[in-house]
Amino acid sequence: MTYRPLSTLPLYSIISEYESGISLKELGEKYGVGDNTIRRRLISAGVQLRINGSLDLPMENIISEYESGMSLKALGRKYGTSHTTISNRLLKAGVQTRNPFAKIELPISEIWFDYESGMSYGEMGRKYGVNEKTIRNRLKEML
Repeated sequence: MTYRPLSTLPLYSIISEYESGISLKELGEKYGVGDNTIRRRLISAGVQLRINGSLDLPMENIISEYESGMSLKALGRKYGTSHTTISNRLLKAGVQTRNPFAKIELPISEIWFDYESGMSYGEMGRKYGVNEKTIRNRLKEML
């Protein structure tokens, strides 16, 4: 990460982006500073920070995607929040979360077809919401 002088932070842009739902972490990464720096700047500017649970997330979509096999981490990336937030929201909605060490059920025949069609492990991982290593390992199991 390249760091920038704190005096050059575009505060009005940061405020606007934060208020549109972008996380402190994402803003810190975008502007080359830590999320605590962003937090302090927003507080100094009088911005009301979101408390846990106030981020508006499309829970129906998240529940559906999670139940279809998408990982907490992939959902967090997709919706611009952490996997912990996704997990907490799912639990609050009454959804039983999977054991992170349990084997995920995947449509192996579809994955094999995608592989034969020339799709990369990374593309398949994104398509099925798992790490590319999981895809590679499942294909190895088939051989």
